Amino acid sequence: VGEDDIAIFEQMRHQLLIWLRVEAVRAGLDITGQSPAQLLETLRQQARLDETRLQVVSTLLNLSNQVIKTGIVSILDYKQALMFHLMHTRH
Repeated sequence: VGEDDIAIFEQMRHQLLIWLRVEAVRAGLDITGQSPAQLLETLRQQARLDETRLQVVSTLLNLSNQVIKTGIVSILDYKQALMFHLMHTRH
């Protein structure tokens, strides 16, 4: 695993966090001090977004966090990340 591999997952996590914050602001939520998990839960409670989409974002965040934390990435991780990323961006 190289630094480039970790950087890819860090960038994906960063983009997902931006997306979460934008959607939360659109929903009229206060994002101050909110963790990604808290934002996901609040957006779920608001029921303003498709639950499947929120689950895809949650899965991508978990995968990104795992790779960043462990420093280990497999070809399966890349395949899953690509598949879920395509699902997330298809709208």
